[in-house]
Amino acid sequence: MSKLDAFFKFKENNTDVKTEIIAGITIFLAMAYILIVNPAMLSETGMDIQGVFIATALSAAIATILMGYIANYPYALAAGMGLNAFFTYTVVLTMGYSWEYALLAIFVSGIIFLVISLTSLREKLFYSIPDSLRFGISIGIGLFILALGLSNLGILSYSSQVINIGDANWATQLIGLGSASTIFTLGNLLALICFVIIMVLMKKNVKGNILIGIIATYIIGVVLELAGCPVLPDQSLIPTAIINSNLGGSLGNVAFKFGEASGVFTGVRAFIDFIIIAVTFLVISLFDTMGTLTALTTKVDGYDENGKLPRLKKVLSVDALGPIIGSVLGTSPVVTYIESSTGIMEGGRTGLTAIVVGILFLLAIPFAPIFTIIPTFAVAPALVVVGILMCGLYKNLDTGNLSDLIPALAAIIVTPLTQSITTGIIAGVFAFVIVKVLFGKAKEISKAMWILFALLFIYMVLEFIM
Repeated sequence: MSKLDAFFKFKENNTDVKTEIIAGITIFLAMAYILIVNPAMLSETGMDIQGVFIATALSAAIATILMGYIANYPYALAAGMGLNAFFTYTVVLTMGYSWEYALLAIFVSGIIFLVISLTSLREKLFYSIPDSLRFGISIGIGLFILALGLSNLGILSYSSQVINIGDANWATQLIGLGSASTIFTLGNLLALICFVIIMVLMKKNVKGNILIGIIATYIIGVVLELAGCPVLPDQSLIPTAIINSNLGGSLGNVAFKFGEASGVFTGVRAFIDFIIIAVTFLVISLFDTMGTLTALTTKVDGYDENGKLPRLKKVLSVDALGPIIGSVLGTSPVVTYIESSTGIMEGGRTGLTAIVVGILFLLAIPFAPIFTIIPTFAVAPALVVVGILMCGLYKNLDTGNLSDLIPALAAIIVTPLTQSITTGIIAGVFAFVIVKVLFGKAKEISKAMWILFALLFIYMVLEFIM
C-alpha cells in the first residue's frame, strides 16, 4: 500500500484505493457504450466489425493505462465520437477513400500531433484557443451526432446535393424527414423505449445509464424474437457464440492495415486530399482534447495558483499517442473522454482510476460476439443522447458577447447542415477572425488563431482551384 501511495499520491489527492477503484468502474460504465457504437459505425466502411470491436477496446485500454501510469490523472481515453463520424461518413462514404487510407491519414496526423505535444506549442495552443469557439465546435459536432442517430433510425434522411460555384462543385447535405415506413417501426418503438430508459436513469443519477439502456433494449428485442415477433426479420438478435475464440484473427483484419492504403500518390488532388484529411483529424483531435481537458481539470480542481495544469505536457503527450495507437490497431483516433468526469465526481483523483478503466476494457475483449450483435435500434439512441449532452455546452457560451457568440453559432449551424465537421471548423475559425476584425477587436485574435486561419484559408483556396 505504501508503494501505491507513494506512486499515485493518494494522501496528497485526498483519496484511497477503494475510492479510485469505484471511480474507475463508474467511468467504464459511463463510456462502455463506445464498444457498441464505434464498431457499428466503422463497420459501415467495410471494416470487420469484431476486429474493430477488439481494436476499440484494446486501444482504449492501452491509452488509458498509459495516462494513469505516466500522467497520474483519472482521465480515460477511447475512440472519439465525432472523429469516428468524420472517418466513416466524410472520408470513406462521402469522399470515397478506403478505410485503410483513412487509417494512414490518422497515423500521420498522430505523428504530427505527438511532435507538437512534445514541444511547448500545444501547451500554448491549449491556453490560447478561445473558449467560445471550442464550445461552438463541440456543440456543432453534438448536433451532427444527434442527426446521425436519428438518421440511423430512419427518422431523418440526408440527401446529397452539388452546388456549382463557377467551375467548382461543392457537395453539401440536405436534411429531411424519413418516410412513414422508416419512422413507424417496431425497432424505432424500442429505440424510443431505450431513450426513455437512459433519460430516467440519468435523472436518478444511475451510473452507466447509456450502457444499461442499450442492454435493456437489446434484451427486450431478444425476448420479442423468442416470442415469435422478431424486431428485425432479416437479422437475428441472438448471438451464435458468447466468447470470440478467434481474437487474433478478427484483430488481424483491421490492425496494421494503414500500410495497405492506396491512392495517396495517384495525383496532385489525391495527395492534397490526404494532407487535408490528416490535418483535419489533427485539428479535430486538438479541439476535442482542449475542451475535454479544460472541463475535466476544472472538475478535478487541477489548476495551480497560476492557472496552469501540472504535468500538462505528460497529459498531452499521452493523449497525442491516442491517434497513433488507434490507427495501428485499426480504429479511429483515440482521445480523452469527457465521461471521465463521472469517476471524478465519485472521488477519483489519480492515475489508479484510469488504470482500473483500462483493465476493464481488456476484460471486455473476449465478449466481442455479444457486443457486436447489438442492433441499430439499441445503438442509435446512444448517439442521440451523446449529441444532446454535447449540445448542453451551449450554457457555457457568453450570449451577451456577439463577437464570441457569432463564430460559435457559425460552427454550430454549419456542421450538422453540411454533415461535415471540417466545414464546421472552417466556418467557426473564419467567422471568429472576421467578426473580431469587424468589431474592432483584432487584438483578441491570438497568434495561434491567425496561423489556423491562414492554414484553413490555404485549404479553401486549394479546394476551390482543384
